[in-house]
Amino acid sequence: MKQISFSTQFIIVACCIIFFGLYFHIDSSTIGETVALKSQNSPLVTAEINALQKKMWACFACIGLLLCGLTFVIIKKINVQSDSTLKEQHSQLDQLNQQLVYNQQNLLIQKEFVDDKVQEAELLHQKLQSLVSNFQLKSNDTSAYKTRFLLNRSNQLIPVMAQDIAYFFTQNKIVYVVDKQDQRYYTDQSLEELTQQLNPKDFFRANRQFILSIHCIRKIHHYGNAKLKIEISPECEEYIVISKAKVKEFKNWVANPQGSLAEIGS
Repeated sequence: MKQISFSTQFIIVACCIIFFGLYFHIDSSTIGETVALKSQNSPLVTAEINALQKKMWACFACIGLLLCGLTFVIIKKINVQSDSTLKEQHSQLDQLNQQLVYNQQNLLIQKEFVDDKVQEAELLHQKLQSLVSNFQLKSNDTSAYKTRFLLNRSNQLIPVMAQDIAYFFTQNKIVYVVDKQDQRYYTDQSLEELTQQLNPKDFFRANRQFILSIHCIRKIHHYGNAKLKIEISPECEEYIVISKAKVKEFKNWVANPQGSLAEIGS
């Protein structure tokens, strides 16, 4: 059922009040006439006055009921509208609260993720610093490398200083050592073992067959597809080729021999 608006209700009540006002005005005129006739017929006037009083009380009662009913309707309507507004606001607050909780959870997750990444970065930084420190110590600490080798020649064991060695090479599974005077020796150690014992400032693992001293290099030639061919002294019967993958490392070693001897894979 369609509800009556407040303005319509007000107009209805106003019309009722005007109607009863006119009614009382007419009745008051009648009362005046009745009072004028009082002297002629007193019992009749008294009856008329009593009837008018009853009508007045009835009208007052009707007006009071109308006012009470209208007040009740208005208050109820205001309460309904207030309840509806409060419900809407409460619903909006609930949605905002849920959104806030969701955002807080996302922020916590993101914060945990960022904290984990920061910890990982700090650990990596510490490891990197440790590796750099160890590398510098190893590069600067020449006492960690051998300065003298006990080598075989014929049936003799001959001590040879590392600084007098020109290069190492392997042939037929035998490791030979050639010094600067072109004297040849052999050793029971492999090139891999020698790699760990030689100072990387002075020696470079050229390939799987040769370890070269910085002092034995005479000339460097471009060779093939971005490779290098090395001439050494004393001369060697075989070509010494630096692969494309090791060219940059070899150039850095020749210009500034600070690196370590790299192992050559198969």
